[in-house]
Amino acid sequence: MLHEVNDFDHTYKLIKPEPSDFILMYQNNSFAGNIENNVIEIPQYKDCKVDCLYLFTISSNRYFLTMETKEMNYMSMNTIRNTNSPEHAFAIMNGYHIFQWFQHNVYCGCCGHKLVLDKEEFMLRCESCGNLVYPRINPAVNVAIIDDNRILLAKHGKNKPYALISGFVEYGESLEDTINREVKEEVGLKVKNIRYYGSQPWGFAGNIQIGFTCHLNGSDHITLETKELYDARFFTREEVINEIGPSSITGTMIQAFIDGKI
Repeated sequence: MLHEVNDFDHTYKLIKPEPSDFILMYQNNSFAGNIENNVIEIPQYKDCKVDCLYLFTISSNRYFLTMETKEMNYMSMNTIRNTNSPEHAFAIMNGYHIFQWFQHNVYCGCCGHKLVLDKEEFMLRCESCGNLVYPRINPAVNVAIIDDNRILLAKHGKNKPYALISGFVEYGESLEDTINREVKEEVGLKVKNIRYYGSQPWGFAGNIQIGFTCHLNGSDHITLETKELYDARFFTREEVINEIGPSSITGTMIQAFIDGKI
């Protein structure tokens, strides 16, 4: 999965960039850089001297974020998901998360004054009313519903891949409550034996994806929520095709089912 990199250190430091440090620059839903032979290339500070903020270090490589936009080559964020550059891909994804956070939090939501970056902790502070704004992380569940040798997969559009049932946690809900609600709403089924599988930061949308397995409880008759889904059905282990790949926890869980590990 994208977050499985070595030596990720995001200790908050207010430091200046050096020539070889990498610069994360974004424009809309794109990042500054290139992909050649499935390898990601991103600019270094020596190539674009911009105002920037240190974010983290991955395997001795330091990454800085800039809110500036320069005339450079930009590529869609979706292109990084299954490349041979996991460290750069993880950096780009997390940098995009913080980029959007800065964009959406220029002014204090309580009093309207401009927010400033804190010097001790990674947050924005309102010097007028004392409001503190931390990076927003949205929890979402991904659910593998298993019935003996079958798994339920769904797709959100005709040309979308088959994936797991998923949805955001709403206020007042436990993760188990979210699973039961989403499964009932989207496919009209009941589940039991909910078990935690794993989690994954998903900076593309500012999420934390939390994977669970569970078993079908009762009837397998699907009542499709057509506003949310295009199709949903049970597939046997032999029928499943992993259309998503190893970058996400959804693809990892589907592959685990194919391999008989869940």
